[in-house]
Amino acid sequence: MPEPAGWLIVGLPLTSFVVATLIVRPFGNTRAPRLAGYLTIAAVAGSFGISLWALQAVAVAPEHQVSYPRHVWLQAGDLTFSVGLLMNSLTAIMLLVVSFV
Repeated sequence: MPEPAGWLIVGLPLTSFVVATLIVRPFGNTRAPRLAGYLTIAAVAGSFGISLWALQAVAVAPEHQVSYPRHVWLQAGDLTFSVGLLMNSLTAIMLLVVSFV
């Protein structure tokens, strides 16, 4: 599973929240609540589908763990904050549970 797909698991629902809150609801017409609902449901369904892909990738990975390189997020002098993805069996199951519920 490529790294961008892992970020989409979190990014799709977050993006749908931002779009529904800042664009659809304020500028929509009378159908805006329904459109916001469809947008959110599609984003969560996409997140669930990618979570299934993540579970399959973890199941066939050596030691049942998939990791990606860290990215520097913020650097201030000697202090460096980095962010990355690490998926193991527990993470994959929790992604399925959270995105399904």
